[in-house]
Amino acid sequence: MKNLTAFILLLLCSSYLFAQSSIQKMEYWIDADPGIGKATDIGGFAQMDEVAHSFVIPVPGSIATGLHTLGIRSRDNSGRWSHTNVFPIYVSDSLRGVLTDLEFYWETEADPGFGAAHKAVFNPTMVSAFEGSILASPPPNLMLGTYTLYMRSKGTRGEWSHTNHLQVQIDSIVSADDLRLQTGIGVFPNPFMDEVTVVPSEDGKMRVTIYDQSGRLVGDVTLQGETTLDMSQLSSGAYTALFWKGGTRIYKMHLLKI
Repeated sequence: MKNLTAFILLLLCSSYLFAQSSIQKMEYWIDADPGIGKATDIGGFAQMDEVAHSFVIPVPGSIATGLHTLGIRSRDNSGRWSHTNVFPIYVSDSLRGVLTDLEFYWETEADPGFGAAHKAVFNPTMVSAFEGSILASPPPNLMLGTYTLYMRSKGTRGEWSHTNHLQVQIDSIVSADDLRLQTGIGVFPNPFMDEVTVVPSEDGKMRVTIYDQSGRLVGDVTLQGETTLDMSQLSSGAYTALFWKGGTRIYKMHLLKI
């Protein structure tokens, strides 16, 4: 259903030019002026020299969403017409589709265009708005610092949202002891052989992503409570682990498999 963003209009039409005159007719048009006296009537107002009146404008189903022009004028009891007052109006579509796609990219990457960014993993539901966590893996070569993460969505109607963004801080942690002291996140043992246990700092979910030395993603898991990760399939060597805390802060540390 289409509607006007300024749906109820408060009008003040006056007949200052002619003493003792009163407004007897008001009319409006959208986009195309059909001529004086031929526009759509506005009824339900008291005939006075000044009129403050609210009314609803039914929007034709054929009108496109976007910016349009609304014209309003009045006629007094002497048959004289006022100037045509012109207002910009915006017609929006209140119908919403269901979310089908979420995508993201980082500021270090050029925007590849709608539909061509990294696909975010989420659970589609029959909703038109999404609140929750998405898995947006950062490039493994990001240095320490603050970065902008860009996100957007598409629904069943084929329309993309605006590109939203948030700031994500990446910090470096040298050791598991430092990680526990600074964040409350426990990781042990390190070095490890086949398993690594991760203890989140608080109740709720925490995401961990693990990369090998070539930058290939070898592990991506969302934890809730103490979890032991099976690393037996990985080759011996150094790995980089990213621990997401609160959705906007990432702690980066190295793991060593022996």
